[in-house]
Amino acid sequence: MSIITKTGDNGETSLFSGERVSKDDIRIEVNGCLDELDCFLGDAKVAIESDEIKGVIIAIQSDLKLIMLEIACLDNTHAAVGKKNIDLLEALCDHYEKMVEIEGLVILGNSVAGSKLDICRVMARRVERRLIGLTKVATVSENILIYINRLSDLLFILARIFDINS
Repeated sequence: MSIITKTGDNGETSLFSGERVSKDDIRIEVNGCLDELDCFLGDAKVAIESDEIKGVIIAIQSDLKLIMLEIACLDNTHAAVGKKNIDLLEALCDHYEKMVEIEGLVILGNSVAGSKLDICRVMARRVERRLIGLTKVATVSENILIYINRLSDLLFILARIFDINS
C-alpha cells in the first residue's frame, strides 16, 4: 500500500472511526500538536545520555500515542491515560525535583538536552491549550488534561537537571 492515498487532497482527512473531517478540525489540531510533541521528544531523546531518562521519554511517547487514539475517537472506549499514569508523572517530578534547586526566574538554554526538553515543555503547553479548546465542543477525559499539565512540569524539571549539570 502506498503512503499516497490522494484522499486528503481536498482538505479533509479521516479520523480513526473513518469519519471524514476538515484538516482544521480541532481534533486534528490537537492530534497534530501531540504529534509535534512526540517528534520533539524523540529529538530530545537522542541528545540525552541517561538511559533512565530515555526510558521515561519512551514511556511518555507511548502514552501520547494512546492519547492521540482517544482524541481521534472521542467515544470514551479508548481510555488513554488514567490515575496510575498521572501518579507516575507526579512521582517522577518528586524524584527529579530533589536533584535540582530552582529559585526565581530560570534562564533557559544552558545545554542541548535542556533546550530540547524546554521545547518539549512549551509544546506540551500548546497541547494543553488546544485540549482546552476541544473541551468547548467535545468531552475530553479529565485525566488527559491533568496528564498533559503534569507532563509539562516534568519536562521543566528534566530540562533543569541537564542545564545545571552542563
